[in-house]
Amino acid sequence: MARAAARVPGGPALAEDPGARARLAGSRRRPVAAAGAAEDFDQTIKVRTPAAGAVYFNRYRLSRVLGRGGMGVVWLADDLKLERPVALKFLPSLIGLDPSAVKELKTETRRGLELSHPNIVRIYDFVDDEDEAAISMEFVDGKTLSELRATTDHGVFTTEQVAKWLPGVCEALDYAHFQRKVVHRDLKPSDIMAMSMDDTAKIADFGIARSISDTMQRLSISQLGVSGTLPYMSPQQAMGERPAPTDDVYSLGATIYELLSGKPPFYRGDIPSQLTSKIPSTMGERREELEIKLFADANRPVHRVRCVGDVRRNGTRHLLGDSGGLKAGRKAACAPRLRGQARRHGLLRHNGKV
Repeated sequence: MARAAARVPGGPALAEDPGARARLAGSRRRPVAAAGAAEDFDQTIKVRTPAAGAVYFNRYRLSRVLGRGGMGVVWLADDLKLERPVALKFLPSLIGLDPSAVKELKTETRRGLELSHPNIVRIYDFVDDEDEAAISMEFVDGKTLSELRATTDHGVFTTEQVAKWLPGVCEALDYAHFQRKVVHRDLKPSDIMAMSMDDTAKIADFGIARSISDTMQRLSISQLGVSGTLPYMSPQQAMGERPAPTDDVYSLGATIYELLSGKPPFYRGDIPSQLTSKIPSTMGERREELEIKLFADANRPVHRVRCVGDVRRNGTRHLLGDSGGLKAGRKAACAPRLRGQARRHGLLRHNGKV
């Protein structure tokens, strides 16, 4: 069985707690209809890999794995009650040991249920029992932008390719920020999906991914200070400030930067320090650094963007540099609160540096 390097704080104390041992033993029980193959998350916590054909929560029959990572495994499943395909995201068993974490995720899921937009992956339900916990979501037949980027010849997209997805992403964020007052908090290329049939972009995991990541960090002995998607965090979010829509604006900028240049603005070394004290290279300079020579527009300046509505109103080409970038000094037609936040934080600078 494979092992990963993560432990629970106070391992010996956990071993002395009969209740904890019982919960751990319970997490190894098998599901309805088919046995799941077990694999170690670490030497303390077991995470079972479910098997195709298994029925979970007396409702979902598993079909095939859609994706897997440190924050859980996502399966394509048949909802036997509503007779529709769903994406079922199984949560790490470590989360089940923390009642507050389960409560937080249920709250985030309820907030996610309020989001109804063509460019947002719908969340259907939070389901759990004594053995497992999972989130049922809309099944999107497509790939993430992270997966698609890996299939390109140079590891980057053209501006024309990004321009197909970006308006939908901006519409989704604008809707979530201003109509539903919800912040994603973990936007990155692997959270944006492009549908196979028409290239429609959909954002997944509003609030959920960050909640899972924060919980895993809190319960793991390996404390990094921030979670694993630090390269896409705004400086304010990395310092632990209260989440704000401007965090998503910064993450969207870092995502675009990676899609067009191959890497996020900061991706090696002391990232927390760089986030708060260093101006990243332009996308053109980053392409030269990575020996990627594709686009003549890469060196044109990209100026401050105060909210995702700027991108939609001014046109995708401006942000991507096709027309020389947004003109400095142009006012953002944003809600007053977000405009004030953007002005204070200065997420994207006027000096041509992204």
